[in-house]
Amino acid sequence: ASDVYKRQVLNASGQWPVLLHEFQAVALRDDVVGAEYAAFSERRRAFLVELLENHERFASADHAELTRMAALLLMLVHTVAVERHLRPDEVDRETVLTSIETVIEALLP
Repeated sequence: ASDVYKRQVLNASGQWPVLLHEFQAVALRDDVVGAEYAAFSERRRAFLVELLENHERFASADHAELTRMAALLLMLVHTVAVERHLRPDEVDRETVLTSIETVIEALLP
């Protein structure tokens, strides 16, 4: 899982995190867009929870715990991708790798 997140952040052109950030900003001000964002967010989280449930290292975790993990991982990847896009000199490759590895290792049962 960590390799997927690392590649997603390191290989992002900068467009998807910016678009997601704009989607979130509009969702905060517009109830219709907010409902769409909530549905989108739930689909992403559910997809990740399903992946985690099928991974041997998370077999002992319950669904609620995996849902919290998925939400945290999605927020981390999005934030790191935005920061890397805006501050590439400070949020370098090593910072991305260390951040994602640290959080995933902390989450593992």
